[in-house]
Amino acid sequence: NLFMTAEARMLIEAGKPEDALGVMKTALAEQPDDVSLAYDTAMIAQNVGHFEETESILKDILSDDPDHVQAGNALAYLWVTRDMNLPEARRLLEHAYRLSPVDPYVLDSMGWLCFKEGRYDQAAEFTLASLKRLFDVEVACHLVEILAVSGRDHEAEKLFRELEQRAGSDALVLDLAKRLDTVEKIRQPSEHLLVLLRRLIRYARKQPERRDIDKPAVLAEGSDVNRKLSAR
Repeated sequence: NLFMTAEARMLIEAGKPEDALGVMKTALAEQPDDVSLAYDTAMIAQNVGHFEETESILKDILSDDPDHVQAGNALAYLWVTRDMNLPEARRLLEHAYRLSPVDPYVLDSMGWLCFKEGRYDQAAEFTLASLKRLFDVEVACHLVEILAVSGRDHEAEKLFRELEQRAGSDALVLDLAKRLDTVEKIRQPSEHLLVLLRRLIRYARKQPERRDIDKPAVLAEGSDVNRKLSAR
């Protein structure tokens, strides 16, 4: 299993995500009861964009083990990021949170769910708690967006300054810039939000173009794919 996962990771880093998924699916067909292998296959399928396949595998894992924290968190996070099944996502995440209340990925998922539900104060609390456990680019971007959308522009700008210094080149920051540009159009921006947006634009212009599946730089150890393999 470790060999198959390592081979899949190498294929992803080589820009061959579909080949990586094929390796994992072949291994899973030979060992259908291997939960770890199933979970890793689901995470690679998610990175490739096969969301229905990801959802199906994670549901199978949870059917056999409803207390599988990583699978519950991963499925809920998948739904939250796609703005679907939010009540069921909350049920899964509340269960995962009860089982693992200090898991940084569960905390981030709870925060992002609260954000989608419009519970901005709770969203910030959960996401900040996640960052205190593990500083990760994706989570930091979540918190910047939560703070900006909820009108806490000074805090958003301050956090982005830290993110800009520590993250290096990361496509997640470019996505954040696009989303915050929408915030500027929704409401009258404060001076702090305008400063943040200008910094994001300057940051974006410095970054080289990249393929969607390329391994991004992260603040935590390992790639985005590795993060999802190990946690989501």
